[in-house]
Amino acid sequence: MAKDKVAKSAVVGKLMFAVLGMGLGGALGAYAMMDFAGSKAYAAQAVNEARSVADMAENFGTWASSYKGVWIKDDALAGLEIGSSIDTQRYQKSTEKDGVDHINFDTYHRKNPALVQRELADISQKSNARSKFRLTSEKYMNPMNAPDGFDLKAIRELEKSGNKEYFEIQSGELRYARRVEAKESCLSCHGTPEAAPKSISMMYPGPQGYGYVKGGLAGIIS
Repeated sequence: MAKDKVAKSAVVGKLMFAVLGMGLGGALGAYAMMDFAGSKAYAAQAVNEARSVADMAENFGTWASSYKGVWIKDDALAGLEIGSSIDTQRYQKSTEKDGVDHINFDTYHRKNPALVQRELADISQKSNARSKFRLTSEKYMNPMNAPDGFDLKAIRELEKSGNKEYFEIQSGELRYARRVEAKESCLSCHGTPEAAPKSISMMYPGPQGYGYVKGGLAGIIS
C-alpha cells in the first residue's frame, strides 16, 4: 500500500509539473506574442511619425518653391546671421531726419528652396526633437549633405523599386527615407554648371551636384 501510494504521489507530482510547465510555456508564449505585437504597433507608430515629419519637410519645400525661394533682409543692427544665399539685391531708399533727406540701402539675400529646406533640417538635427530629418542625395553639392550608409541603400532601393518610401529598424531606431523627385525649379541650380546661378557655379563648379533630370530621383528626405 505504501509503495502504491508513493507511486501514485509520484505520478500526480509529474502530472502537476507537466501542467505547470505547459502553463508557464503558454504564458511565456503569450507574453512573447504580446511583446511582438507591441513591437509591431510601436514600429507602425514610428513609421507614421516619420511620414508626418517628411510631409512637413516636403510641404515646406513646396511653399518655398512657390515663391522661387525666400528673400532675407540683411539687418546688421539685429545681428542676423544670413549664411549662404544664391542672389543679393540692394534697394535705395530715402529717409528724412531733422529736415534732411538721407539715402540708405536695404540689402536682401535670396535662399533657394533646397537651401531653405537644408537650413530647417540643420535646426532639426540640433534640436531635442524625437524625430529629426535631413535632405541628402548622391548628387549632393555641399559635403555636409553627403548620404550615409542607410541613405545610399535607401536611394538605390527607391531607384530600383520606384516606391515612394523605404524604412528599416537599426538598433531599435527607425530609419526612414522618402523619395524626392526633381522638379523644373530644381534644374535651374542642378541641371548643369553653365545654367546654374553664378553664385552656385562659383561655390560648386561641378561635376558633383548636377545632372538632375525632371521627374527623376533627386534624393531623399531621410
